[in-house]
Amino acid sequence: MNTLENFPVTRHDAFMRTVVAFLALLVASPAFALNTAYEAMRVVGQQKGATSLEKVVEVRGVEGAPQPTHWKITVVDEKKSGLKEFDVDGVKLAGDRSVKSNNPGKPINLNQLNLDSDGAHTLADREAKKVGFAFDRVNYLLRTGSDAVPMWQLSLMDTRTRATATFHISADTGNIVGTEGLPKVAATAPPVTEQNLPPVPPPPAPEAERPPEPERSSGNKVTNFIDRVGRHMDRRMHQVKEGLQNTFSGDGRSSGPQRSGPDAGPEAPHADPTADRPKD
Repeated sequence: MNTLENFPVTRHDAFMRTVVAFLALLVASPAFALNTAYEAMRVVGQQKGATSLEKVVEVRGVEGAPQPTHWKITVVDEKKSGLKEFDVDGVKLAGDRSVKSNNPGKPINLNQLNLDSDGAHTLADREAKKVGFAFDRVNYLLRTGSDAVPMWQLSLMDTRTRATATFHISADTGNIVGTEGLPKVAATAPPVTEQNLPPVPPPPAPEAERPPEPERSSGNKVTNFIDRVGRHMDRRMHQVKEGLQNTFSGDGRSSGPQRSGPDAGPEAPHADPTADRPKD
């Protein structure tokens, strides 16, 4: 009769058991955190109450590779007519301080916060690769823009050449609304002749009037935001676990190096950065 004891354990089997045990311990560890802006804001909400998220005016992280290990969340302090800054390290609230300010800024509308810092990095990295801009550090800044929409500002840095580039990305739509410092790539256009002129398109047919889009409910925006954060973290955790499993199993797929640019090798696959956007 064949039993499990009759089958020898191969070296590959023993290795895979070790890998699975390592992954289980790693993912269960509090140190295994997805250090994104969403996660940092969730830490503040858990420690200081969910209503504190309605008062966030700025989220800042520096020296990301690609995500920072330390975030600073700034909220309106109504009791002291100023601001309060919270330091978040991973999943821990490391400290806080009061800051005087005559112009605290407008709190970020959570209903319009649909792009996390990792999604903003994906967009900036993709565009930087197109023009051959290499970088290995990113500074993140999230705050309400002049049009009352949350706006990401990503400062990309190459610590080797000291070159910098800046991206301005809507945290609501995921659109890149401006850049500075990127090298310009001249496009070579073919000569214009009668043979290659495009045909004149017919005039567009009149469009039916679109019904107005329903307004997003703001009554429960903190709960909606926390739900989106949870789904985003679950999806990112699944991607990280798959990346680790692929690395240890040696199936040839790579999650990509930290350095981005034309000399950094193939780009890793990324999830849609606007996947957490709620349906209207």
